[in-house]
Amino acid sequence: MMKRVMTVLVVLAAMACTASAVTLGASPAEISFMNATRGSRLSTYLTLSTLDNDLDCSMEATGQVKEWTYLGEPSFTMDRGQRTVPVRFNIPEATPNGIYTGRILITASPKKAGVKGTGAVVGAGVSVKVTVAVGGSESLWYRVMRVNVHNTNEGQPIKVRLTLKNSAAQTITPKIVLKSLDHDRKNVFTASTFSDRRVEGLSRKTIDLTLPSGSMPPDLYWMSLKVEVDGESIWDSNEAFYVLPENRSEFETVKVVGSLDSARIENANLTVGEQLIVRTTFSNKGEVPLAAKMHVDFMKDGKLVKSLETPNEYYEVGGSGDFAVEYQPPEPGDYTARIWVEYAGMRTAVREAKVKVWHYVPLLFRLDLNFYLIALPVVAIIVLWIILYYRKYNVRDE
Repeated sequence: MMKRVMTVLVVLAAMACTASAVTLGASPAEISFMNATRGSRLSTYLTLSTLDNDLDCSMEATGQVKEWTYLGEPSFTMDRGQRTVPVRFNIPEATPNGIYTGRILITASPKKAGVKGTGAVVGAGVSVKVTVAVGGSESLWYRVMRVNVHNTNEGQPIKVRLTLKNSAAQTITPKIVLKSLDHDRKNVFTASTFSDRRVEGLSRKTIDLTLPSGSMPPDLYWMSLKVEVDGESIWDSNEAFYVLPENRSEFETVKVVGSLDSARIENANLTVGEQLIVRTTFSNKGEVPLAAKMHVDFMKDGKLVKSLETPNEYYEVGGSGDFAVEYQPPEPGDYTARIWVEYAGMRTAVREAKVKVWHYVPLLFRLDLNFYLIALPVVAIIVLWIILYYRKYNVRDE
């Protein structure tokens, strides 16, 4: 009997001696964020290390932070050495203040785990503690998503619609200030402040407002719209709209046509440090006045290097005018200027013009066109005189 017991013990000892274990470590041993706020996004990294090759690894979050946790690589293969894995926690806006805990579990095992001789292959696992303290004020985020000012008829109210998103947990009451301005934006016709519209927490709401048009005659106007929440400005813009004659339907199509009549570049061959000028001529060929502005994008090697625009200019029906902007290219090369005019939410066709910027410009490229118009005929006359003179005396010699 004693011999049998000894035999079993020897076999078990031999198996234990031939067993192999996987090595796995994780750093840091604990992740903690002690000043997290609602709605915040917290990011960190875990560094894993092993002395083995060809391991199948997996990660998962547990506890109160499980639903907040984003693991950049929940499963992967790892070889001897270290590997950095991103970890992120997204704190919901409605999370009450408090301390939240959990763990990130990492396990590893050889791809071909099994029996090797009489030995066994043993996997490994580590656990990283997570602590997130949510407190302080909320992470507040309010945003005006869309603004629309409708055209109206003479004597009728102006209708304004805006959509506001409240990503905070609390209900807000925004302060909305409306002012109708003339096309020069110098004179105020009517104004009103609204402070009774409520937007529930974690919601989006469309708000409809009206403002009297007063004695505004048919023309192009601007609506100044400002939105504040708890004294902080979250929106400030000027939106164009039309007051139409009484007999014209508010929803009737208005003929709005703008024309980019010409676009040109002065000094298209220049050196670094010199300025070029982009000039355009724009005309209003529609039925209503227009506010328009010119845009110019300078491209080099397919990339945008500079974007310029002019202030809005007012154009009566049938009116026209010029825009101009200056630009100093920073380095030599071939540039393309993309030019257009924006008006009433639309834009003209895009014109393109080439610009050559040199370290220095050869003299022939610097001379004005008028010089060539005068010089070329003079040179031609001189050359013709030389030819005739040569022929005349050449004939005499013969």
